[in-house]
Amino acid sequence: MARRDWSKGSGGPWYGIPRERILFERGFKRSYPSAKVRTGGHRASVFRSYELVLPVPRFDPRLVDIRFAGPQVRPWPQVFADGPKESPHRFDDESLCMWFRRDPSALVWLPFDGLVRLVDHVRLHLIKEAVSRETGRWIGPELGHSTLSGGENK
Repeated sequence: MARRDWSKGSGGPWYGIPRERILFERGFKRSYPSAKVRTGGHRASVFRSYELVLPVPRFDPRLVDIRFAGPQVRPWPQVFADGPKESPHRFDDESLCMWFRRDPSALVWLPFDGLVRLVDHVRLHLIKEAVSRETGRWIGPELGHSTLSGGENK
């Protein structure tokens, strides 16, 4: 996928451009055939969402909703998951806080990584949350929300 800045609109959201959408979603329906994909809204409230049941090794599967708003709103997705919500890595709206904007690029998902790789990041985050609920310790590097201003992640 082209490495362009999705926050700079081209007159419409990236998922309105067939080539970019196809490249972004490559392999997703093969990996998650029962996933539901929706595009809706209009003008300022346009969105694309991907809803799937995500297997989480050693733990219960989770219903995940990945939501992309139009690029004028936010170029990064909001990700929601059912199940336990107790986690220091959730925003007030219960979306997952998976990255901090100054994390090294090797640790974060970027749009040109595609949707399947994003789902891999979501699965890893859900595993970390579940382990944290069991042990009280977060696996890997973490940045507490007290250091974030306004719940920003990207």
